[in-house]
Amino acid sequence: MRITNNLVLRRVLRDLEMSRRRLNDLQVQVSSGKRILKPEDDPFGTGKALGIRTALRVNESYLRILEASCNWLTVTEAALQTIGSALQKAYVLAIAASNDSMGEDERVLVAIEVEELLRQAVSAANTRHDSRFIFSGYQTHTEPFELDDLTFDVTYNGDGGKIEHEIEPGHMLVVNLPGNVEAFSEPFNALRDLLTDLRTPGATGDTIRDNITKIEEARNALLEQTATIGARAQAVERIDERLRQFDIALQEQLSKVEDLDMAEGVMRMMNQELAYQTLLQVAATLSQPTLIEFLR
Repeated sequence: MRITNNLVLRRVLRDLEMSRRRLNDLQVQVSSGKRILKPEDDPFGTGKALGIRTALRVNESYLRILEASCNWLTVTEAALQTIGSALQKAYVLAIAASNDSMGEDERVLVAIEVEELLRQAVSAANTRHDSRFIFSGYQTHTEPFELDDLTFDVTYNGDGGKIEHEIEPGHMLVVNLPGNVEAFSEPFNALRDLLTDLRTPGATGDTIRDNITKIEEARNALLEQTATIGARAQAVERIDERLRQFDIALQEQLSKVEDLDMAEGVMRMMNQELAYQTLLQVAATLSQPTLIEFLR
């Protein structure tokens, strides 16, 4: 009889330890809100969760690229708009200066304004983003445009490199605009020519008026490139929205795999705690008083 009690007691103590561990696991599940704490809790669910997490990391990397692309395009569009604003102001000044009633002294004052507009346009064309020049092609650490203070010619020091970002699997998008295009050369030349004619003694209204057409052509070239950049930015925004929705869907899938049904989890924990307490009572009945005190 003594041997039988010892065997039963050892089995009860073993079951008691297993019950304690199970209760501890359930308590951790409830406190963390997670159903899967280690792979053996659900091997299939663990594998599925791993796949979802991998997809989330890939998706998040594309979202970061999209954010960088959007920022670059936004800065580019703003710089082009600044150049466009300078052209618009020069256009108004050219119309006013083409009036033969305007004297040379007045045209000199207009020339000062046009020179400032040219400098503003060159400054905008030398815009940086994240310490990189946005219109230099691949030469992002080289200032792209240099203004000659004597001739007012503008020299391009960059290259024609097109920077591409993979904004989603298999979709490459050019995010930069190299400065070796007419969208830059025409505005700079139009402003330079207007400035030169305004400072030329004896220039007629017809001479000044010729610059109006040049400015209009420069504005059209600039607007075309601005529209292209705007279209790229809109494409980035659409893809960004789609990938953010995909991210939400992946998070929901992961939640279904990993997250604990709290009502069910609490119920299982309470049942396990009841089972543990029952085993404690059984062990107390089978054990000697000193052992019972030790277990408690």
